[in-house]
Amino acid sequence: MEKHEVTTFIAVDLSAAFDTVDHVILTDVLDKQYGLSSTSLGWIDTYLRPRHCRLIVNSALSSARPVECSQG
Repeated sequence: MEKHEVTTFIAVDLSAAFDTVDHVILTDVLDKQYGLSSTSLGWIDTYLRPRHCRLIVNSALSSARPVECSQG
């Protein structure tokens, strides 16, 4: 007996998902629809905000540079 099976494959690229969503809308939805605590919302807001870093080398402080790859 021959089996005729169907296989479905779905691939979704979410690599830029948080770069394209409005962060204010996201935190508002997480607050109003999911009831996240203010501590959790603050953590998420801080994570989504642009980051900068400075280095001290031989007692000299560098200028602030944007962190391009905050996820690792």
